[in-house]
Amino acid sequence: MDLAARDLWKLTAIVIVVNAVLAVGTYWVFSFIRIGPLQLLFIWFPLYLCATLPHLIEQRVRPFWSSRPHFEDGSIVIPGNHQSIALVTTGFLLYAFAGGTMAAGFTTGQPFHAAIYVFAAASMAFLECTRNPGKDLVIALTDKQKTTLTPEGISFHFPELLSVEENSNNRDVTILWKDNVTIDDIIHPTIFLKADPDTYDGPWGISSERIGIPYTGLDALMRHFNEHPEDRPLLAAPQGVNLVNDILAAA
Repeated sequence: MDLAARDLWKLTAIVIVVNAVLAVGTYWVFSFIRIGPLQLLFIWFPLYLCATLPHLIEQRVRPFWSSRPHFEDGSIVIPGNHQSIALVTTGFLLYAFAGGTMAAGFTTGQPFHAAIYVFAAASMAFLECTRNPGKDLVIALTDKQKTTLTPEGISFHFPELLSVEENSNNRDVTILWKDNVTIDDIIHPTIFLKADPDTYDGPWGISSERIGIPYTGLDALMRHFNEHPEDRPLLAAPQGVNLVNDILAAA
């Protein structure tokens, strides 16, 4: 992990600790001092930030992590990111937080204001994180995106969609190096591809979600092995990991 990533993780850890201390400290202080609706808000907001941190960390900090290619079964495999787990974790925390907020509302004598905050947290969890927590948790833990590089081509596996997701792209896609396919554009949630239509019949788009390397790195890998067929056999050997890391680092 580079210096920027380490700095972001340090900042994230500080934010988590500060928010937790603020929430607990505020609850303790306001157990002696009553200031009306603001009392619950001062308790609610730091905990709300803590609940949303897993998803925010995965989106904003994870891209700075170095990639983790490894040799597996005669190919180079790059694991996807942890977006599914982060999203479901944030959902669980928000649901738990909603229940805790309601309890705090009764404790502080402000059930009406608590209900408003509960509605906000539960709505975010339902609309943005998970509508089926049990099934989504199983998917997040058992099925993960991976990108596989072989001497023949590059393959993408994407996990089953979570309950809040909509993505019409195929879950398994293989692109052969000989077809000279490259990235044309990225419009979330799709990476659009380009190639000679006379020799390549698609697919023309793949999912852009959960890929464990930056898009610039993915584009560099595809271009390199398209243009350097002499390097393709290395993808069936452990030495290929070093080559892939070098390409990603240069990108």
